[in-house]
Amino acid sequence: MSPSQAPSPQQTVARSGDYRAGAVLKGLGGVALWVLAGLTFFFLPMSVMASDGCSETDPRVICTVAGQQAVVLVPLVASPVAAVLGTWGVASRRESGWVAWLLATLMLGAAWVVVACITA
Repeated sequence: MSPSQAPSPQQTVARSGDYRAGAVLKGLGGVALWVLAGLTFFFLPMSVMASDGCSETDPRVICTVAGQQAVVLVPLVASPVAAVLGTWGVASRRESGWVAWLLATLMLGAAWVVVACITA
């Protein structure tokens, strides 16, 4: 490699700074995803307690056995799947890795929406 083709010291520093900024953002995104997955896994299934006030003739979905099971199972399945998918997206070197992280975050949001709709 000739000296004219070698990157300048300023270009090398700029590239390493960009890499560090990207790594910090990926780290923060991963931590945020795991915190949201943990909250979803541990607290969202407790929404099944919304069925405490149900009577036998109550037509709400939360008052059915299927509704109660859905309120518990949706977050218990979505959280680990989203955590693994999002971690892969954050750790991936592919340019489309952010899509996996975004899908994982949307999956957790969808779990909250589904449970909120059932318990309403």
